[in-house]
Amino acid sequence: MVRPLLFATTLLAAAPAAAETCRDRLTPSVARLPPGNRALTPQDLIGLRDFGPPYDIPGGDRSFAVSPDRRRVALILRRADPATNSYCIGLVVVTAETGAAGILDSGGDPIFAAFDLHGLADQRTGAIDPPAPVWSPDGRRIAFLRRDQGRTRLWLVDADGKAPARSLTNETSDVRRFAWTSNGTRLIYSVRRGIGDAQADIDVESRSGFIYDHRFWPMADARPLPPASVPFDYRVVDLDGSAHPTSDADRALLAPAAAIGIPANATLRARREGASAWVAPRYAGRYTSPGALTARVNDRLYPCDAPACAERVVGIWWTDTGDLLFLRDWVGEKAGHLEFFRWRPGSAPVSLYETADDLTGCQRGVAGLLCAREAAQRPRELVSVLPKARRIVPIYDPNPEFAAFRLGAVTRLPARASDGAMSFADLVLPPDHRPGEHHPLVIIQYNSRGFLRGGTGDEYPIFLFAQRGFAVLSYQRPQSFAFGSDTRDFQAFQRLNVKDWADRRRAFTALDSAIDAAIARGVIDPTRIGITGLSDGASTVQWALLNSDRFRTAVISSCCEDPGSVTYGAGLAFQDDIRKFGYPLPGPAADVFWRPFSLARNAGRVHTPLLIQAADREFRAALETVGSLRDAGNPVEMFVFPDEYHLKWQPAHRLAIYDRVVDWFDFWLRGEVDPDPAKAAHYARWRALAARPAS
Repeated sequence: MVRPLLFATTLLAAAPAAAETCRDRLTPSVARLPPGNRALTPQDLIGLRDFGPPYDIPGGDRSFAVSPDRRRVALILRRADPATNSYCIGLVVVTAETGAAGILDSGGDPIFAAFDLHGLADQRTGAIDPPAPVWSPDGRRIAFLRRDQGRTRLWLVDADGKAPARSLTNETSDVRRFAWTSNGTRLIYSVRRGIGDAQADIDVESRSGFIYDHRFWPMADARPLPPASVPFDYRVVDLDGSAHPTSDADRALLAPAAAIGIPANATLRARREGASAWVAPRYAGRYTSPGALTARVNDRLYPCDAPACAERVVGIWWTDTGDLLFLRDWVGEKAGHLEFFRWRPGSAPVSLYETADDLTGCQRGVAGLLCAREAAQRPRELVSVLPKARRIVPIYDPNPEFAAFRLGAVTRLPARASDGAMSFADLVLPPDHRPGEHHPLVIIQYNSRGFLRGGTGDEYPIFLFAQRGFAVLSYQRPQSFAFGSDTRDFQAFQRLNVKDWADRRRAFTALDSAIDAAIARGVIDPTRIGITGLSDGASTVQWALLNSDRFRTAVISSCCEDPGSVTYGAGLAFQDDIRKFGYPLPGPAADVFWRPFSLARNAGRVHTPLLIQAADREFRAALETVGSLRDAGNPVEMFVFPDEYHLKWQPAHRLAIYDRVVDWFDFWLRGEVDPDPAKAAHYARWRALAARPAS
């Protein structure tokens, strides 16, 4: 069946005008459009204005900065443009009382989160996550990071916007973290100059060949990487850009010691005159432990022993009346809900407000809390949360145009694993669903908190699938099997997850129960179900294809856990780690271990059409799987995207991925093809895959 040519024509109409500036693209439209009438396009989703990290962690890190008088908010806004394969990025200041917003600076390139892993420095996942701006103590200036021409520098701008922003540093290494001194006359910042020196040493070593050792991460690069032992360096800069050596007191601003009377291992802290509160691990020495909420008032300790604060307290704030406000992220039967409580130490907590929306980065405002909020059908916005009044007041919506799109209904369903662990999934139906219709179902994993954009990694556009006539099940996997166990380190934690594939069984059986719940609603065609996933979600797909016959087709964004790729393909450091995790050496024990999970070892049992869309830094891990499936005559196809990470960041690639996954599921689940002549070649390949006999 040939379907109408929708995407190509609407994309051309949505392309930005040549004269449109970056500031124009960051500025929301003031035109009022009728709500719920427009059809959604890939360009609309990719072009949403975002601030903060591309993932949602309830409570979460701060994605914006509140001024010292609590009346203004500064945030870094970004918007992707597939046509130019670039981003518009700007520093925005919002007045909390009115929602009025102004752009103080625009320009620069994305800043990726970096971390050390497996003994190697500055590993990246592709997450665009710049540190939040920082206000000066007097509220007159804002410091922020901006990346231009391959370097991240520290910038400064006056908060009134009367003068252009300017760069304060000219380091050859990226600025990582920064803070104001207490008097507001200087800024302390950190860099990692040794990374450049280590790269220079590796360049010299290249002339005689590299010895293959623990410095390699061969999935991503064919040369050694700098070690995690490279130290950080610190500098102080005046507001005119003059640099100075740092003192211990300066450096402490970037790594503050635990406050007096608060445990050093506290994960949350709040202080006021004469009182402090914190959340710290309940069981010392465990790798994972529920948090315990404790307050100290006038030198007297008050542990909170009520069920409301038993675990997963993700935010704490003292109020002006002397009460402690805390935010609970529920698990179990209420999984997916957040609830605010008021607690006067010495008495029982009182529930104030509960929501299924996702709230992150909450900070004290003049009245209530200032938070970033997302809902299933609402992208991220800045809001004021008034727990006592039991309401949320919108302040700044970067995407008011989104209200004009017609979206399908969303229903939350329970998910229960075979071991009893609870989670949930959101069922999204087509906007024009009618009673009695049964739709093909697409599974999207593995985070369903907040706005239902495209699952973890944003490669599977939920509302575009629904608009095409699919039902979509957006699945939130439960906590890891080993979470809360008495394991003492990460290796023991992972051994418990890996033993008998306990974590994989938990993730899949919870998903399976959510599918049952969706089918029970009488809107799903159970013979036409497809499944998708990235990372842990891809591992769930891998398990599903061998342990269930429910799925007609699958798409994954990373691949795969198979004996050769896991044991040898990721390098010596990872090889050492997985031995500690309980993965066996080759031999009879390995054959038994891999039997329930390895696609390569079970290629003859897999007949599900599989599409893999992998980053160039990760595709080598899929070669064993792809080769084994092809040898067995199974329908498999892989695309490799250049200069990509685990999370793909390039807007042009996201557009291609969106388009291809919708085409793939249309072809395999609905028997429909796009008449666009440019796609004739890939339909010819897919028809050949469908006709290929399995060995």
